[in-house]
Amino acid sequence: MFDDLPDPRHQQPVESSSGGSVDRREEFEELANKAADGTDAERAFLDNKIELVRVDPHLSADARERAIGELQRRLSFLSDQKRSSPD
Repeated sequence: MFDDLPDPRHQQPVESSSGGSVDRREEFEELANKAADGTDAERAFLDNKIELVRVDPHLSADARERAIGELQRRLSFLSDQKRSSPD
């Protein structure tokens, strides 16, 4: 379906309004790598999933408890990783 689209990694930098071009791919790659190393986004994602499970009207109380327990175990794992990783 998307085979005919160009690979964005190989496109030329977009020209700025002043007529020059600015290539910030390396800068964005560094930012993305820093974000990938952090657990804050993962923690926020899991917190949101816990809230979604809490309010899901289609889940039984037992299913809700199991799902929240699993998500909380994952949060605990992230906390353990963050404590044991050197800053």
